[in-house]
Parts: sequence; structure tokens; C-alpha cells
Amino acid sequence: MTAYFAGLGYRPLVADGSDLTAFRRLLADAFTALRPLGEAGPQPVVVLTMPKGYTGPEHVAGRQIAGTPAVHKTPLANPLENDAEFSALAGWLASYRPTELLTAQGRPTELVRRALPGPAAQPPAAGTAVIGQRQSWADVSTVLRARAEHPAFRLFSPDEIASNRLRLSPDGSTPPWAVEILNEEICHAWLQGYTETGRDAVLATYEAFAPVNTSLLAQHLKHRNMRYAAGHANLPSINYLITSLGWRNTYTHQNPGLASAMLELEDPSVHIYTPADTTRAAAVLAEMLAGRDRVNFLITDKHGGLNFPPGPFRDELTRGVAIWPHLSFGRGTPEVVLASAGDVPARQLAEAARNLRRVRAATTIRYLHINDLTVLGSPGTWSAALTRQAFTDLFGADCPVLLAVPTFPGAVRGLLAARGETDRFHVVGYRDPGRPVSNEALLEHADLSTPALSARATRLIEEHRR
Repeated sequence: MTAYFAGLGYRPLVADGSDLTAFRRLLADAFTALRPLGEAGPQPVVVLTMPKGYTGPEHVAGRQIAGTPAVHKTPLANPLENDAEFSALAGWLASYRPTELLTAQGRPTELVRRALPGPAAQPPAAGTAVIGQRQSWADVSTVLRARAEHPAFRLFSPDEIASNRLRLSPDGSTPPWAVEILNEEICHAWLQGYTETGRDAVLATYEAFAPVNTSLLAQHLKHRNMRYAAGHANLPSINYLITSLGWRNTYTHQNPGLASAMLELEDPSVHIYTPADTTRAAAVLAEMLAGRDRVNFLITDKHGGLNFPPGPFRDELTRGVAIWPHLSFGRGTPEVVLASAGDVPARQLAEAARNLRRVRAATTIRYLHINDLTVLGSPGTWSAALTRQAFTDLFGADCPVLLAVPTFPGAVRGLLAARGETDRFHVVGYRDPGRPVSNEALLEHADLSTPALSARATRLIEEHRR
């Protein structure tokens, strides 16, 4: 183990956690040895081997917790109604001695603040409230449960059903129609076998790990195309529910690459769905399960968020894109088109549109939301692509377009390039930050923060006027 981590360029410090005094000394050595980012020389890495669930409850109500797969999920699923779980949770949290770390108001104590660097050492200011109607992720689970009431349906997931906040039964247990195994490839193999024999299925997984199945999906599509060529159509759709998005995850859990790979295949049966909120996501999922002969990827944030007005959604679902009147303003030809795809970009760009309305009321702005990225592609390739006239009616003929997407922007630029749209579309999406950063810093790095989008739109308007 020491040789392995040294080979990766680290200075490994190995511990098993059994001797707390020695472990504290090891942590002190690690902090002392830390180097500024970019400085030459090996950084320390702590390699800690401990029993799974260490410091948590060993047993609860006769059920073994520590050292079992239960601690990979939420080990105490319902302490609110289960007295034994509540007692275990209270003891568990108290073991961290929170009164030494937090004041009665929930702020860090002076001891903790002295240990924090820079601005974090200052007393935290009151948080800013998020204004707008919040909505539940439960609608997606409701769609899955409703489909499971009928025969021939399976949900496959790489051990992430609970983590992806899917509640598949009233008591939170895993029903017989849901199957988990910590292996992306096996889940796809089950999905392929199930759908190729005429039954419906969904594979639910993290966005960052879905790309593991890229080659399997490409082979599956080749197989399907051969079946279609032989006259065997009307097959159940291939359905991926992609959540736990990198925008809300740590650095290692950021990779929206599966959408890019599927767009590069230019297979007309592929659809990349990017609804604006979870109410829309649930409706898209229901549509996916009702369809045939498609390859569907639904990209949606399990945390939910703002609920946008439902009026335009019929067009979003049937045409793949729609104008949002509540965020469009001004008369005549738009000076800029703002277009979002996906829930995280919609939240950011919608707020930017509101900012522009406050400070540039005399400007004409059109706002669109894209529910299926493939509508942007060439009509000669994609089954859902907008006609040339419909594309011009929505995006204008010569005005700049600021397009915010949840995927890598290059894949979307490729769709637009096939239409000959390479100059007036300005696409922003995920960019690898190169190191762990906060969720807010990631949005800023990718030019997807509300201030960055507002500034970009303002520059486009001014350049277009000149």
C-alpha cells in the first residue's frame, strides 16, 4: 500500500484508527507536511483502514449495523417513528460532543473558529433565503411505483436506490421489482436482457458513474439496429435515470460524459432529456416508460428545487423545447435569446433573466427551455430535431443565443455545428475544475453562476447592438 500511493506521487501515512493518540499525531504530521497547490513535491495522503460504520451504533433493535452493507446507505432509516432508532441516533450524535464544537445558536465555537483558516474563522453571517416554491423529488418515485403495479417491470441500480432518494415502498424497503448490485456493468446487462425479451426496465445511477457503461450501450445499440434492419421493431425503450449530478457532488463524482458519448453516436433513437424541475422529470419518466424503440437518458437533480410554471411544459414534452413567457420580455425581435437545458442551469439562468429584467427593462429578451437536447441537432440525423423554420422561429435568425446546459458544452456545440450554427450560439456547461471546489465555486468556474450568466448576456446584447 505504501509503494502504491508513493507511486501515485503521495507521501502515504497509514493508520487503522485503533490508537487515537497515535492517529492524532499522524493527522498533525499530515497537516504539517501539506504543500500549497502547484508546489513541487509529494503531498501527504492519510490511508485509514477502519471497520465500516466505525463510531456508529453496533446494533439497533437486534439488527447488526456496524460492519454490514447497511452503513453504505442510511443506517437508521426512520428514527422519527422508531424509538430504538431514535435512541441509537441520539447516542451516536452525542458521541461527537457537539457542545464543544457548536454554540447554542448552531455556530462554531471559538475553539473551532481558531482552527479554521481565513474568512471561515469569522462568525458566519445569516444565510440568504431561497425564494420560490419548493417541490418534492417524490413524484419520480410515484411514477416508478405506478409502473410496478403492472407486470413485467424492473428497476436496476448499482446499490444507490436510497442514495438517489427513490422511495419504492411505503416503509422504505426494497420491493421485489427493484434489484441492486454495486456494479454498473451487471446492471446494464440485466437491463439489456430484460428489455430485449419484451419487458420494461429503468437503470437508475449516479451521473458520474453512468459513463462506465458507454461501451455496453454502444454495443446494445448496434444489436438493436441489426434487429430493426431485420424487421423486429416495437421493442421496449432503453431507459437510464441519471441523477446525483456532479453540480451538487464532490470532485470525484463529477462526470457528465455519458450524454456526450451518446450524442456522438448520432443514433436517431437517442434522446437526452433535460427537464427544468422534478415535476417535469416525473412526466418525462412516465413518457419514457410508455414509449418504444427509444434510448432515453433522463438527467435530473435528486435534490429538487424551484418549481417553474407548468404552462409551457406541453410544448416542452411534445416539441422538446418551449418559450417561457414569464421570463421573456420586450417587443419585437429579441436582442438575445436565453436558453436553458436541465434543472440546475434553469435555476441559474432564470435568476439571470430576472436580473436583466430589473436593470435592462428596455431590452427584448426571449427565454427558452430545452427538454430534449437532440432537438438542436440536424433534422437529417435526429428524429426529434426541429425543422429549419421551427428552429428560426424559436432562436431567431441573427441574434446571439446564450445556452446553459448541464453536460459538457462541446457535445451541444457539435449538435449546433451540424446545423451550421457555430458563431451566434454561446454554450456554457460543465468544466472540470481540476481540483475539489465548493458547489458555488464550480458554477462560477463553469460560467454558470447567476452573476456570470447576467454579465455574459449583457455583453452579448451590447455587442449585438454595436
